[in-house]
Amino acid sequence: MFRDDLFYQVVGHTPVEEPLDLGGILTLDLFSTYSNGDPYGNQKIYIVDTETRKYIEAL
Repeated sequence: MFRDDLFYQVVGHTPVEEPLDLGGILTLDLFSTYSNGDPYGNQKIYIVDTETRKYIEAL
C-alpha cells in the first residue's frame, strides 16, 4: 500500500468478520449485514492507536 512504512490507514469500507490488519491497512467494517439482515462481523467497536499500530476492543 502507499507508504505503509509511514502511514497506517484505518478503513471501514470492506466488510470483515474480525479486524483485519494487513499491509499497513486496518479494516474495521464490523457492522455490515447480509441481505436478509443477519449481522456480518463481530459487531464490536475498537480503539486504534495509529502511532503504535495497536488496537483494542472498546468496553
